[in-house]
Amino acid sequence: MAIGSGDKETKDIGSWQEFFQPTYSERIKKLREDAVRTPEICLERARVEMKVYEQYKNEPRIIQRARFLETYLREKTVFIGATS
Repeated sequence: MAIGSGDKETKDIGSWQEFFQPTYSERIKKLREDAVRTPEICLERARVEMKVYEQYKNEPRIIQRARFLETYLREKTVFIGATS
């Protein structure tokens, strides 16, 4: 890649990415792998959502969403991963 300024042109300098070697600890590698893997579907959330929206079907949408969040947070199983 040549860098030019006006009529002057300097040497090719290349990309810094060609020389950069990322260094990660094992913990960071594991967290990174967990973050980029395929997301999982939470069936617990889907069940609570269906139950709450059916129960409060005559309420305004904002109330339904608030009730869903309240119920979901109350009934959610707490999961602590091995790296947490």
